[in-house]
Amino acid sequence: MNEKLSYKNYENQIVKWQALVNPPPKPMSEHVAISFAKENVDALINCVKQDTGFSQGIPVAAFTIHRCLVYWKSFEAENTSVFDRLIQMIGSAIENQEKNDRMAYWLSNTSSLLFLLQKTGLDTVRQVEVKYPALLFNKQLTAFVEKIYGIILDNSKKELKPSLSLCLQVPKMTTLRGSGRSSGNNSPTGYWRTIIESLHSLLSILKQNFVPPVLIRKIFTQIFSYINVELFNSLLRQECFSSSNVENVKNGLDKLERWCSQAKEEYAGSSWDEVRHIGQAVAFLVLSVQQLHRICKLCGDDKFKSRSVSSEVTSRIREVMAGYSYSAASELLWLEDDSSIPFSADDIFNSLREKDFSKVKPAAKLLENPAFRFLQEDPSQGFFCYAQGYSTHFFCVASFLWTTTIAFTLHRTVVRHKTDVEDLEPLFHLYVWGTSLVVTVIRSIGNDPGRVGVWCWSETGRTGKAVHFITFYAPLWGAILFNGLTYFQVIRMINNATRMAVGMSDRSHPSDTRADMKALNRWGYYPLILIGSWAFGTINRIHDFIDPGHKIFWLSFLDVGMAALMGLFNSIAYGLNSSVRRAIHERLDL
Repeated sequence: MNEKLSYKNYENQIVKWQALVNPPPKPMSEHVAISFAKENVDALINCVKQDTGFSQGIPVAAFTIHRCLVYWKSFEAENTSVFDRLIQMIGSAIENQEKNDRMAYWLSNTSSLLFLLQKTGLDTVRQVEVKYPALLFNKQLTAFVEKIYGIILDNSKKELKPSLSLCLQVPKMTTLRGSGRSSGNNSPTGYWRTIIESLHSLLSILKQNFVPPVLIRKIFTQIFSYINVELFNSLLRQECFSSSNVENVKNGLDKLERWCSQAKEEYAGSSWDEVRHIGQAVAFLVLSVQQLHRICKLCGDDKFKSRSVSSEVTSRIREVMAGYSYSAASELLWLEDDSSIPFSADDIFNSLREKDFSKVKPAAKLLENPAFRFLQEDPSQGFFCYAQGYSTHFFCVASFLWTTTIAFTLHRTVVRHKTDVEDLEPLFHLYVWGTSLVVTVIRSIGNDPGRVGVWCWSETGRTGKAVHFITFYAPLWGAILFNGLTYFQVIRMINNATRMAVGMSDRSHPSDTRADMKALNRWGYYPLILIGSWAFGTINRIHDFIDPGHKIFWLSFLDVGMAALMGLFNSIAYGLNSSVRRAIHERLDL
């Protein structure tokens, strides 16, 4: 209905346009543009609906889709059909829900694409005004991630259920007549081996498709919770309760614990904690009757010297149970499986934020199409991007290092009364340019320049951010501290000398002295300008290191704005003196 209404509105717009405008070449150009855009979307859809594989551990389809959407400015479009086409394509791709490998492939793609969409919205350099179609696509994509996750979980439960059921029916079904022994895969060990193999197979599929680790952990946590529910509820049934079944469950839990240790914390997470109910029950039930009797007999209260277990306990429990209805008692007796979605989009974002997308290759099939040439023209690669990223860091460091040489020159001349500062110029150049080169090289180790908005800069994780802070902000604040202490000593020395000169002379014009002091105090402005220009940038970098997924707009705005205004602050502090102001007034009067 919506499609028919939108098509009807489009027809009405065409009729109105034809009634107002004489149709020469413009409609044809618009038709060609629309047709060309449709061909590009068709080419993209036909490519990514196939298995395009992975590059650097990133799904190629998700990466290619995002690059195309950014280049086509689809996020900023009021009306576009590309998102609907993508949703239809993903829905068609997951129609066959029986194969976990196919579901894992699309879980990886949809979660990675969802991460890239969120990253685009959090871009602090180029704020994209996302329109309604893009916001709706984000919600639909989130729903697909949750749906595919649920499909994989349900498939795994269906695969495990027969083996879990047979594990507690083995004594009645698999004992060989007259032998008292179990045979082959029909033995308890065989069923548990099948369960472990199913877990191994699922983990291998998820890892091969580079599903985010947070989703893998959630899947196995819920699978182990399901195992706990199935085994615990089965033991509560009279036909399944036996000492041999309890022993079988205990041996199976040992195998599950070994599997968790082999899968490591990255993928198993807290899965083992989910079988605590059945583990506690088995630990209690494996005790013999004599052991249980002995425990009840010895159990007592040390403080009051009384028995903790009495004959009244069991009778009281019966009275309490009799007070419940049958349905209420059943609800308290049986465990229930939890099939809820235990993750959020923020969990996916935090799991993937350390991934490096700068070296990912787009779909090779589209690179042959001239309309997708922009996929090859990656501004995050090549000489110019390296030159921009590293030269920015190099000259920024050099700019504040030169201020330390100015402060050093003033201190050496005024405080220490040395006149050899001109001879130190080669050392100044070696110190400034050499230090800038060293910190830039250190900054570049392990970090390739990536595109951040319209700029080339280093796409880094927590380690790269720490290196950036050490190689830029640490020298910056070291220079600010040095300049502040140096200017303080210089100003104090000149103040003392000025007071002595005034006291020894017969000058009776204190206004001249105040003018001199004002000029001297102007020297101390530069450390304050550096602090004002870079304080918000430093705070923003620290915040980004601690909580990279949460950008603060006003802090980012002050970071960029104050750093850009440093030149204006310097011109006001040093250039706007009395002679300059007089010249400005004279020109304005003219």
